[in-house]
Amino acid sequence: MIGALDLLVDEALEYANRLLRAAVPTELHVYAGASHGIGLAPGRVAASLDQELKAALTQAFTAPLPGS
Repeated sequence: MIGALDLLVDEALEYANRLLRAAVPTELHVYAGASHGIGLAPGRVAASLDQELKAALTQAFTAPLPGS
């Protein structure tokens, strides 16, 4: 998750692409109009980010391990 206005957005996109090419399950969410630290400011975007993070962590820790 990164803001589209974050100075590191290009690096985040490249990193996500490298993970995908290496067959690592990867999701990248780019928030339009948001900059670095989007989860720190109160508001709708931060609330959405918080819900997405919680859902991703829940899925990661409850999904069966590969090969099990």
